[in-house]
Amino acid sequence: MNTFAFIQKFKSTLPLIIALLCLTTIAVFAQTGEPSREPILRIETGMHTAGIMSISVDRAGRFLVTASTDKTARVWELDTGRLLRVLRVPIADGAEGQLWGAAISTDSDTIALGGYTGNEWDKQSSVYLFDRETGRLMRRLAGLPGNVGPLAFSSDGTLFAATFAKVDGVVVWRTSDWSEVGRDSAYGDLVSGVDFDSSGRLVTSSLDGELRLYDRQMRMLTKQKAPGSKKPIDVHFSPDGRKIAVGYDDRGRVDVLSADTFAPLYRPDTAGSGFFNRLSWSIDGTVLFASGGTQEKGNWIRRWSNAGLGQYVDTRVASGPTRIVPLPSGGIAYSAFQPAWGILDQNHKQTSLQTGQIASYWGNQLGLLADGTAGTVRFGYDSFYGKSTAIFQLTDRSLRLDEMPGTELRAPVTVVDGISITDWKWSAPRLNGAPLKLETGEGRMSSSLAIAPNRSTFLLGTWKFLRLFSRSGQELWRAPVPAEAFAVNVSGNNRVALAALGDGTIRWYRMTDGKELLAFFPHADRKRWV
Repeated sequence: MNTFAFIQKFKSTLPLIIALLCLTTIAVFAQTGEPSREPILRIETGMHTAGIMSISVDRAGRFLVTASTDKTARVWELDTGRLLRVLRVPIADGAEGQLWGAAISTDSDTIALGGYTGNEWDKQSSVYLFDRETGRLMRRLAGLPGNVGPLAFSSDGTLFAATFAKVDGVVVWRTSDWSEVGRDSAYGDLVSGVDFDSSGRLVTSSLDGELRLYDRQMRMLTKQKAPGSKKPIDVHFSPDGRKIAVGYDDRGRVDVLSADTFAPLYRPDTAGSGFFNRLSWSIDGTVLFASGGTQEKGNWIRRWSNAGLGQYVDTRVASGPTRIVPLPSGGIAYSAFQPAWGILDQNHKQTSLQTGQIASYWGNQLGLLADGTAGTVRFGYDSFYGKSTAIFQLTDRSLRLDEMPGTELRAPVTVVDGISITDWKWSAPRLNGAPLKLETGEGRMSSSLAIAPNRSTFLLGTWKFLRLFSRSGQELWRAPVPAEAFAVNVSGNNRVALAALGDGTIRWYRMTDGKELLAFFPHADRKRWV
């Protein structure tokens, strides 16, 4: 019986606190260079419990694969939305096992997964190759230079490409024997997008501002600055291989370029959007898609007719779209950070939507409130929109969906006299103008801040750690987190740190040394909790 089934069976007779151990990750290594052989207990709700970072569909449109920072990938039957299998990579405490890239081979037999995979024991990354039918881990492409980003199979299935989240570029293998074709490590920043055309040419986008084109032997054909900004975030060939579409991380613009020379051809109409980043062409190349949105209006996917030259239609979708893939039916599948995945049909109508059964703290860094001892906390099930708030009280283990009279709750403090902490929201944080020392790549994904009531320390949350700094910038401790710290706070007595994480949990930490004390998982039905 899985954990969630166990909880459902006994929910009428026992509080869900009995399942608290399900939130504990054991990170005991059998030997140096090996992952743990100890059981690692996880909550299973039937859906991802953290943001879906990548999505892939086989050529026939039968199977859909989702990969998440909850350290699982899932195989779905596309027609019915039925979950077929959960793929579990080796994991450890903290970020180890978070998945950022997924690709299914065109024949649907092989699923490739990567992310923060292998670093804890190898000090290098790996791509894991699974058999889709059995779920068996077949092979590990090890010794890779950096955390793994977007992945891609060529349309004929003979080539496979992996990209990296530091400055280590791209590697291509032959799938017949998994021998390396070639690599390019001369990148100035992470690779943000990768795609093959039907002839086996490879195109990449990078946050170093460059677009790069390679032939089947990984020989460089073209390298050029993206025309729209210094941060191209996604790139895709049109099905005929004659054009590429480019989206950007920092502006609402899409460019369509020549696939041979990167010369600008035209720009689709991007009016009314704060951003456009993730892209896809329809299978026949007549339609161009891009995810967009604004904080005020939410997220949507735009559909341009005439390959991006024609009129557009917008459809609202789940919060934080992360990838778009075309379907043989003429529609698309998309993934979202919510977590969620959905299908828009050929008429751009949403016909399917799978959403996570977790509280979502994404997008509201000030939404985690606490009393003087952190024994009472207030949070939102839908924090991005500031809705569906609830209060959990440790003393009587009560969950309330309304306010508690007489309870004084304190929001995170991010601005005080004498301490200037800037650029901490989705950027590289600075203390009094000087950058805080974080791991490579971690600073770009700093996401939450709380200055302690005594003003002598402050908490910083990232995708990898919860860190406590002195007001002079000295790191006092860091605690690994299993998912991104979207909101943090400090109790009024300065004794307890709080973090609301991307896996739907709220966790309590001891301020003296960062030791985790307790974890709380509120189910999305707003009734059950662990």
